[in-house]
Amino acid sequence: MKIHDRILLAFLGLGVAIGVAAYVSLSLSQRTLIESIGKHSVELANTTMNHVYDSIQQRLEALQCNALPLGEHSILSESNTLFDQEEDVNDLILPLEEAWTKNDPTGRISDIASNPLSTSLANNIECSDYYVKKYGHVSFGEVFVTNKHGANVAQTAMTSDYFQADELWWQHAKDYGTYVGQIQYDESTGLYAVDLVIRLDDKAGNFAGILKAVYNVRQLTSILESVKYGSVYDSTRLRLMTGDQIIFDTRRALPAASLKPAIKQQIVDTEAGYGHFQLADQKALVAFYSGFYSDRPGTLDTTLILSYDTSEILAPTAILKAQFITVTIMLIACSTIGGVVLAKSISKPLLSLKNMAFNISCGDLNTSSRINATGEIGELAESFDRMTHDLRYTLDNLQSEIRTRQDAEAKLAFNNHKLTHMLEELERVNQELKSFAHVASHDLREPLRKIVMSGNILQESLSGQISSDDEECLEYMVDGASRMTHLISALLTHSQMGGIDDLFEPVDMDLLVQEIQKYNLAQLIEETGTLIETPDPLPEILGDPIQLSRLFQNIISNAIKFQRESDTPVITIESHSVYGGMACIEVQDNGIGIAAEDYEDIFTMFKRLHTGDEFEGTGIGLATCKKIVDHHGGSIRVESPPGQGSRFFITLPKAKKTNTDAASHVEHASA
Repeated sequence: MKIHDRILLAFLGLGVAIGVAAYVSLSLSQRTLIESIGKHSVELANTTMNHVYDSIQQRLEALQCNALPLGEHSILSESNTLFDQEEDVNDLILPLEEAWTKNDPTGRISDIASNPLSTSLANNIECSDYYVKKYGHVSFGEVFVTNKHGANVAQTAMTSDYFQADELWWQHAKDYGTYVGQIQYDESTGLYAVDLVIRLDDKAGNFAGILKAVYNVRQLTSILESVKYGSVYDSTRLRLMTGDQIIFDTRRALPAASLKPAIKQQIVDTEAGYGHFQLADQKALVAFYSGFYSDRPGTLDTTLILSYDTSEILAPTAILKAQFITVTIMLIACSTIGGVVLAKSISKPLLSLKNMAFNISCGDLNTSSRINATGEIGELAESFDRMTHDLRYTLDNLQSEIRTRQDAEAKLAFNNHKLTHMLEELERVNQELKSFAHVASHDLREPLRKIVMSGNILQESLSGQISSDDEECLEYMVDGASRMTHLISALLTHSQMGGIDDLFEPVDMDLLVQEIQKYNLAQLIEETGTLIETPDPLPEILGDPIQLSRLFQNIISNAIKFQRESDTPVITIESHSVYGGMACIEVQDNGIGIAAEDYEDIFTMFKRLHTGDEFEGTGIGLATCKKIVDHHGGSIRVESPPGQGSRFFITLPKAKKTNTDAASHVEHASA
């Protein structure tokens, strides 16, 4: 995708992102608003229900105050006395219950409705004329009193039953002192009412009877109406529900339509809450609170439901939403226009730079950007121009360097050819020298051996027949010939050192040292009483077993040879770890030692630090050792603290795997 299109898409994406962010923000605001109103409505329902219960409580307390003297009323006392005298109160109750059911107003029933206690109830408690005049409806649908046996003794209106002791409200009031029932339809009064029931006691505190007042709930609607009128939303609606029945609705006359099952289920599941529900004519926010008047079973249990039209609640955000949409469209349009302009201003010089880069790739280093721009693009164009200039300069230098190197390569090829020829010539000369050394040593050793043999024969045959001077001269001759024989043998051995690395194999150094003691230097070690110690096992070395045997024979024989006559040679052989796959083997003796200035000279051919009279030797042994070590890619050095003998440090490559077959090579070398 071209940068022009990317910039345009970026601006479009930015505009869309801002629009989406605005929409999400608006949606969150709507959700927050609904949550806030829902929580506030739950709190309002709770407060309103508390006001309703407080109103009922005040009415109950006023009723208790008016009922205090009724426990001693003569009508109630006489009724209780009459019933107490009967062995079976049913003899009094059943006839009156039958007449009551038939609604026969004669006889005792008529006396109950017109006695002084009934008149007192009508005038002091019911006060129907007063409440009708003030509120347009009665406050109490009916008020009546029963004796302690449950039979009616006074009433303001005809009740549905004469005997009340079998009613739940009567039993609760007797046990607990008061009872507030559920709001329900009262058949006697034809009203939605709540039963307010009070226990009546005499002065001694004995149970005397029950007072029941059927309280008209229309008295409570003023509280709910005030909540509706105080709301800022015209669609505010309050409903009071007990059980599954709506008993009051601020919008509709009773009986009101029942609630949706979803709302009912949520009310059953939780004590208080809110949510969105689709009602018959609108989508509404519904909040509710369910409360109990007391914790006694069977007492008042109501739910207050508040609902609002969602469209009215979200009206401010709807306007804001329309404004957001307008602004978002304008923003996307502006972003598109700005993106097009910016994309062209960037893509045009970049296209020129692209063409310039193509020309450079084709080898045209004289091209130029010709871009008049500021900022980063202008700097980029200047960098391109500077790059082409540097490329031209670098190319010229490279061409010059190539020519120089071609000349050097030609000279190097000539010198390599010349060096190869010289190496071939050197190899030929070395081969001739080896052949000469072998032939010379063989041709020289034979006459010398004859001289030594003849001298030995003369010493034996002429012993005691010649003068001491002649014997000494003959001894010098034999000794000189023997030394020359040893020197020629050492030269031959030195010339034979070196070979092909492919012959290298793992060599067991512990076994090699043992073979040297047992075979190669056995006679010398026995004659001198030499003690050779290896405190720890030695590592396996990758090398030529014959050459390694010669190497340690020379080192050990020198340690025995260069010794004070009064001391017994003690030689210690140890190993040390060295990085890089190498091992260092240390050979330490208690001999006469070596001066520090001679550390390097002792490895030189024919270099001797002592005269032949002091210590025998050819001056070739350590030179041969160094040649063997060099051939193995190692090193050899010496340290000799004054008066403490010598310590030779020999570094050799360690073997990668164990191969005890090296012992056979060592034995072969010993032979």
